Amino acid sequence: MSEKDPYTVKFCRDEVCKNTVKHEASDQKFSSPPDEPNQAQRQPNQGLKERLDLVKDGILGEPGKNVEFDEYRICCWKFMPTIGRYVANMLDGKLDPSLAKRWAWDGENNGGGTHSHLLPKLEMGDL
Repeated sequence: MSEKDPYTVKFCRDEVCKNTVKHEASDQKFSSPPDEPNQAQRQPNQGLKERLDLVKDGILGEPGKNVEFDEYRICCWKFMPTIGRYVANMLDGKLDPSLAKRWAWDGENNGGGTHSHLLPKLEMGDL
C-alpha cells in the first residue's frame, strides 16, 4: 500500500518456472526469460493469472470474489545481478577457491544441490 493509493493490495505466488528455449546454432536447450520487451514481466499467460487468482481467493475468500487484478509483474532471474558478479569472477578465475570448488560445473554431484527441491519442474509455456 502507499499513501497515494491506500487500497492497493499485493499478492505473491512464489513459484519457480522455467522457460526452455533452444539455441539453434548449438542445438542446446536452456531456460531464459521471455525474449520480449521487458521480458514480458507484465503480461502473464492465462495459466499464471489463474494461479494468482487462487492465491487471492485463498486470502480474501468470499468478500474478495469480485476483486480483479489491475496489473501483474513476473520476476525473471530476480537475483541475477547478485550472483552475476560471482559467475563472472568464476569464469575469470578470480572466485574464492572454496566457492569455485563448490560451484564447479564439473564437480562431484552427491545427489543434487543444496536446494534441489527448488529446481523448476513447471514450464511457463505449459500453463
